[in-house]
Amino acid sequence: MKVHIIGQAGSGKTTLARWLAERDGSVAFDLDIVVYGPRGERTHAERTALVAAILEHEGWVAEGAYREEWLSPLLNEAEVIVWLDLPLRVCLWRIFRRHVAAEFRRNNPHPGWRKLAGFMRYTWQADRSSRVEVQRLLRGYGVKVVRLRSGGKVRRWQRTVSRRGDAPGGV
Repeated sequence: MKVHIIGQAGSGKTTLARWLAERDGSVAFDLDIVVYGPRGERTHAERTALVAAILEHEGWVAEGAYREEWLSPLLNEAEVIVWLDLPLRVCLWRIFRRHVAAEFRRNNPHPGWRKLAGFMRYTWQADRSSRVEVQRLLRGYGVKVVRLRSGGKVRRWQRTVSRRGDAPGGV
């Protein structure tokens, strides 16, 4: 199965991607590795090559909040595109909870309370514009887009996938 998951930070993209990949025996890809490398932001050529490498896999689950044109090959090849469009308050709570847990475990890749505050502020400010951008990006993909707007709808969709054995589109 080839699945692309898109959504705001804290929407559950990574969790759902890992679940789908484990269920199908495919590979989950966090698209941060496509955008950022050891020396910072990657070039367009590097991104294109990494996307091509993902597409070579028989089954894959790609996940990220990105809305740029370089996603087109992934969106075109995906059998299902899952848009996790959860309420902002849910995403912010998850971001906060994840950050606090990582601070206590002392393995936070983005340590510091100021970084958390800045990231939460960015997420708050970007919420409305990112939703419009995702709508625009996904407009041409029709029935293969599944838009899930709550944790309950995500769980129901997961149960449907588990029962059917494939990932149903169009919600």
